[in-house]
Amino acid sequence: MNYDLGAVDFSWNVRYLGRMSRSTFENGNQHIGHCPSTGSGAGIVGFSGGTCTPGELTLLDPLDNDQFEDPFFKRQTYHNVRLNWDLKDTDFNFYVGVDNVFDNKPPFGQLGTAAGDPFDTFGAFSTTSASVTRCKPVRWAGAAAPSPSQGKSGAPGNRGPFSFGG
Repeated sequence: MNYDLGAVDFSWNVRYLGRMSRSTFENGNQHIGHCPSTGSGAGIVGFSGGTCTPGELTLLDPLDNDQFEDPFFKRQTYHNVRLNWDLKDTDFNFYVGVDNVFDNKPPFGQLGTAAGDPFDTFGAFSTTSASVTRCKPVRWAGAAAPSPSQGKSGAPGNRGPFSFGG
C-alpha cells in the first residue's frame, strides 16, 4: 500500500507466509508410491502393517511420521514501512524504512540464510538513504556542432569530428 502525498510518500508492505511442512511431504503424509519389493518390508505399505503387491503403485504410509513434534512451521506475517521524501526542485531524495516492524524471528533451526528460505534472518532492522540525482549533461565529440573549418557537411578533407589521419 502506498500513499503519495506529493513530495512525501509512505508505503507499507505485508508479506504472509502460510503453513509450510518442515520436511518432505512423504515423511509426514500418506503418499502414492511403488510397493516395496525387496528386504524385510517387501509387500508391506509401512508401519500400519497393510499389505500390497510388490512393485505396483499403492498408497504408502508416511516414511517418518514422528520426525518432528509439529510437522509444520507456524504462519508468519512480516510488515515493512518506508517514508520517502523527494524534493524535485533540488534533485534530493531521502528515505527511512523499517523492515520486519514487529520483530518476527525465524522458526527455531531456521537461520533464514539458505537459498530460497522465506524467513527474515535478523528480525527488525532499519534503513536510511539520501541521494542527489542532479547530473550535468555530457557533450560527446560526435555531437558537437561543426566548426567553421568543417563546413556544413563535414565532407572529406574537412577533418570532421570522426576523421583520422592527415
